[in-house]
Amino acid sequence: MQSQYNSDLANSLPDQIGNDTIAVTRGNEPKNDAHRTNAEPKPKPADLFPLDTIQCDVWHLYYLLEATVDYLQDNLDFARDDDGHSPHDRLAALSWIARDQSERIAKYIDENYHSIRRGNV
Repeated sequence: MQSQYNSDLANSLPDQIGNDTIAVTRGNEPKNDAHRTNAEPKPKPADLFPLDTIQCDVWHLYYLLEATVDYLQDNLDFARDDDGHSPHDRLAALSWIARDQSERIAKYIDENYHSIRRGNV
């Protein structure tokens, strides 16, 4: 079961990232644009990942990280060793950074939504 899950996960991840699109491959689909005809336009990023979806996902990431930070602060043992270090300090600090950055990105999207949608950002 684990290998099937890993295979499904791998098939859902972006295969290649370019300046103007993210190609996602699943199953036996080609992994590049060589199969496209000249008449077939390359999908735009807005067609692949709508801004509303990204905005919602970033806010969900922030809420997940906020709950994670709260849990870590309440449940981890931050006991210090003889040198004054705690093995959980790094985990807590990185979680805080990720939470704060996701909030910053989410707020930026909210504040600049229409400009981003028009492609002016």
